[in-house]
Amino acid sequence: MAKLTDIQIKAWIKNGERFEGKSDGDGLYLSYRENFAAPIWRLRYKIKGVSRWVTMGSL
Repeated sequence: MAKLTDIQIKAWIKNGERFEGKSDGDGLYLSYRENFAAPIWRLRYKIKGVSRWVTMGSL
């Protein structure tokens, strides 16, 4: 499992890097798209084989 560290996340935001999703490899994603005011956390999960997303909040 890859890790998302506080240092990495702060560096991406400080540099103004925009991205669709950086993952921890276990279903947790951080997204910071061009049209987002702040990065958001999303969780991907499956129920009965159907993938779903839930937005958990922003930084």
